Amino acid sequence: MRRGFIGESYLIMGEAPHTIAVAGTTPFSLVLAGLLAADHGRKVFVVGDRPSVHDVPPPPSFSVTPVTRPQTLQLALASGPDMLRRIGRVAPDAIERTDLLVRAGTPYHETALSHFRHLATGYGQVVEREDADGGGTILRIRDATRLSPSGLAGHVRDWAERVGIEWIENAKTFSARRNGTALLGGKDIDQLVLADDAAILAWLDASIIERMGRVRDDLAYIAERGHGVALPSLSLADGTLFDPLRDGTLAIHADNTDGLADARIAAALPQGAIVRKAARKGRTRLDTHDGAPVVGTPPRSKVYITAGLGPLDVALAPVIARHIMGEAHGFEAEWCGMRAPGREMSGSTVAEIAAGVAP
Repeated sequence: MRRGFIGESYLIMGEAPHTIAVAGTTPFSLVLAGLLAADHGRKVFVVGDRPSVHDVPPPPSFSVTPVTRPQTLQLALASGPDMLRRIGRVAPDAIERTDLLVRAGTPYHETALSHFRHLATGYGQVVEREDADGGGTILRIRDATRLSPSGLAGHVRDWAERVGIEWIENAKTFSARRNGTALLGGKDIDQLVLADDAAILAWLDASIIERMGRVRDDLAYIAERGHGVALPSLSLADGTLFDPLRDGTLAIHADNTDGLADARIAAALPQGAIVRKAARKGRTRLDTHDGAPVVGTPPRSKVYITAGLGPLDVALAPVIARHIMGEAHGFEAEWCGMRAPGREMSGSTVAEIAAGVAP
């Protein structure tokens, strides 16, 4: 029964699970938990700290961002609009329409953006090419829908109660098993889903993680008002993102694996912008080796994992929920199956735009 959030069989785990633990507290993790509870009628536990409106937020989600695989964009555009509208009914201040600026930065990323522009235009999206200061290309994606993590955080507690989600903030009461089940305070949970990078790094075997991708360090800042950045702006080559927030501050996200986040931010800052940093937070992320999403269960394990979905994560959440429940069919099942954790990453047939180097 649908309870106000969203909501040829392809079963990954045999019988569909009745109780599910979703480990992770990003917006995608919470939306996925909501789908499994409200649309699929399962008892869902969220494992992790509750998000706070006062925290430095994770990166936002968008209805459309650069990808080069038409199947991925097609799925996101098919399921994303309804998903984001439903979130907007629960958390109106979490959703807004905006243009998104994307800078290439390297010849490889110039080519990737050109491909994306033609692909997106074919699906009816308005994507315009602009000249960047100092040369290069900027694409303006018109009228994208943006999900603000801070805007969603303020509604999480009431929403979780309405859809029947239970929160598990004390990880000591929770243990995972390789067969995909979990134990919560002596109670069996049918299926464990690792739904964000922090959960994957905390609960998954290191050998599986190494086969999937590389662990990176991110640094996020909140900059004070008066920064002069009017629109969300993504530097595709290194992933630096400027995200203006509704309260007038600016969220900044940059790779800091080599300790050069501040240099990346300075290089990507729009002309005339001024950044006075007020708060900061470090996070770890998992970059898949081929730049493409990972969804499903790895070899010799039945723990369900999701990684590498990028800013399209929330738009793709209904597809992932159906896959977990064994209800993905045809095109959806094929898309998920080709992005399974055990796939060959070298010469991948689903490789996507990767930061810094060509996949």
